[in-house]
This record gives sequence, C-alpha cells and structure tokens, in this order.
Amino acid sequence: PSRYTTTNNSIKNFFSLLKNVLSFKSIPYYQIYLFQIFQGIMYFYAGFHKINSDWLIRGEPLQHWLEARKDTVFLLNYLLEVNNVGLIFSWIGLLLEISIFFVLVVPSNLYNLPRSFYIVKYSLIGSMFILHFVNKLIFGLGILPFICCTLLIFTLPPNLIYNLLKQFKIKLLQILFNVQKNSSTKKETNNRDDSQQKNKKKKINFNIKKIFVLALLIIFILFHLLFPLRSILYPGNVNYTRQCYDFSWRFRVNDCRGGTSTSCIIFDSINNHTILSPDEQLLTPLQQSYIGCNPVYLHYYVHELGKRYEENMNMRPIITCSMNCALNYRQEIEIIDPTYNLLDVELYKFPLPFINY
Repeated sequence: PSRYTTTNNSIKNFFSLLKNVLSFKSIPYYQIYLFQIFQGIMYFYAGFHKINSDWLIRGEPLQHWLEARKDTVFLLNYLLEVNNVGLIFSWIGLLLEISIFFVLVVPSNLYNLPRSFYIVKYSLIGSMFILHFVNKLIFGLGILPFICCTLLIFTLPPNLIYNLLKQFKIKLLQILFNVQKNSSTKKETNNRDDSQQKNKKKKINFNIKKIFVLALLIIFILFHLLFPLRSILYPGNVNYTRQCYDFSWRFRVNDCRGGTSTSCIIFDSINNHTILSPDEQLLTPLQQSYIGCNPVYLHYYVHELGKRYEENMNMRPIITCSMNCALNYRQEIEIIDPTYNLLDVELYKFPLPFINY
C-alpha cells in the first residue's frame, strides 16, 4: 500500500485496541493519584513563582494587563475603578494555586478524612474552575483553560458527577411531571455506597515488588518536585537572566520588555571593519521578540551567526551584543556586558559569564 493508505488489518487492530481500552470498568487508584500529584505540582509552582515584590506589593504585571484589556472585556472597566484591583487579583490567584496543591496531594480516597476537608477541597476546585473561566474571558490563553478544567474533573470522586446528574434529572422530573423518587434507586445507591466502603476497608498487602515500585514512584515524584527549583543554584535574578527558566512551571508570571534595543555587532579583525547584524533577514518578528529579552536564546543566535560568517568569510569573527530590558514595568537595566565576545563562551555552559549579575 502507498503511504496515503492503510491496510484493513491495521484498522481492525486499532479498533480492537480501542475496544479493549474502553472496556475497562476501573483503573488502579495510584494512577489517578499520580496524575493528581503532577497537577498539584503544576499549580504549586505557578503560585510559587509569583512570590515576589512585583506580584505581592505592586500587583504587576497583572495591573497593566487588565488595563490593556479594559475596552475589550465586559465589566472590566468598572472593576478597574476599584483601587489596587490588580493587587487583589494577584493575591487571589497565588493563594488559590498554592492551597490547592496541599489538597490534591492528600490521597483522600484511601482514608476516611473529616467532612471539613472535603468541603475545603471541593470549594478550592470550584474556585479554580472560576479562575480558569475568568482567565479565558480576560486573557484568552487559547485552549489552556479548557484543558485545566478538564484535568480538574479527574480530581473529583468517580460517582460525584454521576450522582449530581442523577439528582438533577430526578428533581427536573419532579418539577415537570410530579414524578416521585423511586425507592429502588435508593436501594441501588445504598448498595453502591456499602460496596465502596467495603472496598475502602480492604487491607493493603505489601511485598518486596510493591515496595520497590513505591520507592521508584517516590523518587520520580521528588525529581519532578525539586527539578524546577534548580534556578536557585544560579546567580542573579533568573527572570532577567533566563537561565534554567524553562521547564520550571513558570507559565507567564512576568512581563519582560525592552528587547527592541537588543543588537549584535560583528567585528572582522582581518579586514578591520564592523558589521551590524541583519536580524530582519535571519529572524522572523516572533523570533526577534523571543531573543530580545532572553540572553540564553541570544547566545544560541550568536553562535549561529558566527557559524554562517565563518563559512562565508573563512574566519572567526568577534561578536558582541547589547541588551537592555525592563521586568514587570520597572526601569530598564543592562543585562549583557557589551564588551564581551559571546563566541568565546561554549553553548550550554551555565552560568553564562557575559551576563551582568
């Protein structure tokens, strides 16, 4: 068969596999619990990286982001009349994201916890639904709010949504047709609750294999919990330097501007002349915006410039750069030493010596 077609057997195999997956009536709780932990880690670091003076004292950059959208979002104009509304929203988002982490990491399905815990848990989950809805309404953010809301559903008990829909259906029938609740449904729900309580009280038998798997899972979770904190080991403010900034669950908690003043100068020591790097010919506007306030990306770009210049001119040039950036609407500062030859620094060598720490 050609590459645009497929055989009959592969289609049958796909549907048979899909049928087997959909036929599962239950899955192990530890799989749901792992998923819940990683979701909690995502929310925790989203709030943890907001613990700084800009978010907690100045309410920036959220205040500027809200003011930029006041003409396009309904009722936002009236909200901005409240003093320090950006600061209030900053604190609400931070407290919700950090609090929900401590609720999600508790394996509530394995233990009989007090009723107050479940009230707090479901209140926080409901608040996160509202937070994602508000983020979608004000900032857009593509499909990210929908994904987060869908993932939050997995943190709810298996029968909660089913029971809610069932209660809603019964109430609707009672209102519209005056239908009374059937006693058989009560027996079914009671039997289901009894079976669930029996399953909860089953003892967990540990053996060497289970202990080994549990140890591996703990190491795996600890790695994902500690890996985003690696930026603490680097000098300076990583919000400026951008070293170890990626893969840290930072989302968009900062607004770094001023990249239009970023420029690279190529010095030819043989012909003794200087060339200003033609960024418009090599980079798209989106790439220029990424490189403009990111010394790490700029370093990659400089090595690509040096490689091209060396291929065309058969000599290794000297490339220096200047970069001034403003973080969260503060005053611009100089990030890179303009006298340092960036080609002398190897790629992936951290911390970068040409940054002004």
